[in-house]
Amino acid sequence: KVHALLRDARDIEMAASQDELQGECRIAASSTIGNYLIPGLIADFVHRHPGVHIDLEVGNTVQVEEAMLSLSADLGLIEGLCHRPQLIAERWRTDTLRVFCAPDHPLAQKDVVHLIELNEAFWILREPGSGTREIFTMATWGKLDQLVVRLELGNSEAIKQAVRTGLGLSCLSESVIAEELDQGQLVALNVPELDLTRQLSLLKRREQQDSRLMAALTQHLSQY
Repeated sequence: KVHALLRDARDIEMAASQDELQGECRIAASSTIGNYLIPGLIADFVHRHPGVHIDLEVGNTVQVEEAMLSLSADLGLIEGLCHRPQLIAERWRTDTLRVFCAPDHPLAQKDVVHLIELNEAFWILREPGSGTREIFTMATWGKLDQLVVRLELGNSEAIKQAVRTGLGLSCLSESVIAEELDQGQLVALNVPELDLTRQLSLLKRREQQDSRLMAALTQHLSQY
């Protein structure tokens, strides 16, 4: 709390002395958001406000929560559910996960893929603690009871590479695999029996008071 009060006092002093936004903001974002969704938004915000410095730390959802609670981040963005009562999760945007495979996988040419076929496949998934893994587990709970997980990886690029080599199926955000789908390197499967939509959220501490900089940044992110 002392660190937060000192930071707020510094921001108030800056706001009183000049109209142009200045200061530093530390963002902790889970993997999909930090690597694929917000870098361009941050770059645009800094371009509009040259006096602002933003530090982005990328981890999984659990690590983002820990960064917020330890005061090492001013703003969090997560893909999974928030499990810490000290934090407030505000809806940011909707995202869709897709089950995908290599073009030469036996399921790649099927118009519709059924649950029994997914149960018989090998899988490469994100590590426990990631928002993507949590949403996938919730969506498949009671439906894929014999899931065979061949690999658990903490990096989406590594997962895509493993799938391309034919090691199995995976499930990641559409935004993560969009380029590979366009280039035909990966194939998204149509699995109507699974609901893989999710809400991405902004995290703030319950006692947190938004500085002028934080309010402007949050508004900027919320426009997209």
